[in-house]
Amino acid sequence: MALGDVHGDYRALCAALVAAGLLDVETGGWCGGDTVLVQLGDILDRGDSESECWELMQRLKEEARASGGGVVCLIGNHEVMNVAGRAAPFLHPRGHACFGEDRAAAWRQGGPLASALADCPAIAIVGDSAFVHAHLPAGTTRDSMRRLNDEMRDWLLDPRACPPRWIWGGEQSPVWDRSLSVPSDGEPSASACAALRTSLQSLGVSRVIVGHTPQAHTPYP
Repeated sequence: MALGDVHGDYRALCAALVAAGLLDVETGGWCGGDTVLVQLGDILDRGDSESECWELMQRLKEEARASGGGVVCLIGNHEVMNVAGRAAPFLHPRGHACFGEDRAAAWRQGGPLASALADCPAIAIVGDSAFVHAHLPAGTTRDSMRRLNDEMRDWLLDPRACPPRWIWGGEQSPVWDRSLSVPSDGEPSASACAALRTSLQSLGVSRVIVGHTPQAHTPYP
């Protein structure tokens, strides 16, 4: 099961989890049994209850594991911007102090929050599906996926580490590129689809599931 960008909306997050049968409406605890939930990144920014969303997802990781299930949280571009100290333009007025007096310091590389985030991959495979916040880079293999996740983890844990080249965008960026999700009312380009088919075959999965890009909604008849 997949859940897209949360962006600090605690009410919407809880409503989605309850609707999916994963959150007990009375206890607020995990009730999904052995279900595996993948949250596609961007827990942070925009909304007024980011810390509540972050804390809930961290708690549900433990509760799901104890029940034989799992919660996998991916890293999105907004998590990256927080660790890099570039999230200020995207914060709700309450957001500046919701992780302490100095938000940038709270999310610094090597700090407790960035270290917790380092347990989150940029790309994950669950069953026969690949999950990524924005884009599965062309030519992705199991080995290149592991290297990419290791690069992200090393940057988050080491205050002296430079960010990976792909972290700020480009066609190979798993947290920024929109090649697989635009235009919202049509299909990706033929070249993007061909590259995706090759990557899926190499990874041994049937599909990729992404978030990041808002989509136009067609009303049901």
